Amino acid sequence: MTLPLQKPSTFLLLLCISILSFAILGLDFGIARASLLPGFGGTVYNLTPCANGFLFLVGPPRPGLFMFMTGLSKLYAFFLPHPGAWVLGNYFFGGACVCPYYNCYAGAISANGTILHMGTSL
Repeated sequence: MTLPLQKPSTFLLLLCISILSFAILGLDFGIARASLLPGFGGTVYNLTPCANGFLFLVGPPRPGLFMFMTGLSKLYAFFLPHPGAWVLGNYFFGGACVCPYYNCYAGAISANGTILHMGTSL
């Protein structure tokens, strides 16, 4: 009796393709997908309230302007981001602060990215 796949190389190729497709699509491999995202971290310098969340100005060592969107971004650790606290997390590219300070005449402020996961210090 023979198996449908005669060559071990064909089996290994199909196995690798299926693992890569699951990792890229994020099916049951959420950690693998999240580790491919860029990271940020540093002291919070400023928080700007927006109609769609908050805009964080993060200082060194991994600085940038990042959008925290309620319902999309997940907060960990002490759950209290404020100026002076240290934050660490990952983000995906794109995002904007719509109606900063709830003043829609100001337009929108573009961000380096939208936060996916973020942990804070005290």
